[in-house]
Amino acid sequence: MNAFKVCSAISVLCTLVICVYIVPPIVVQGHVDVASGFEMFVVMPTLVAIPVSLVAAVIGVFGLRAPERRRSAPLLCAVFGQIVTWAGIVAVFVWAFGFASTGWELITLPFVLLVGQSFVGVGLLLLRRVNRLAAGSGT
Repeated sequence: MNAFKVCSAISVLCTLVICVYIVPPIVVQGHVDVASGFEMFVVMPTLVAIPVSLVAAVIGVFGLRAPERRRSAPLLCAVFGQIVTWAGIVAVFVWAFGFASTGWELITLPFVLLVGQSFVGVGLLLLRRVNRLAAGSGT
């Protein structure tokens, strides 16, 4: 499950970069200017986060088959977040390619990543806390 944790951390960090660049201008101005830095802070992290999130989702789903991992709520939260992320990404792609494309679907993609990766981030933080408590208790 180390590969799951690493892939999840990468996808969460990429999503964090995207959100730090996109959310403040949307809240303040109501739109995001496609200016210098857009490619480095939105496009590149999105291109990294999407496939890494898929790898993490596959590893997580197959990793839950081990009996000792099924009871871990933080791990379930992180795997649920990866599945939510991919369900949203598939919905955005269906919207983009199945219907008349307006550009709004590309605007929703970072928010889809934000929603799913929020669960992943919480799950990773809780998993780290559980591991630290287990290491501290001597078990």
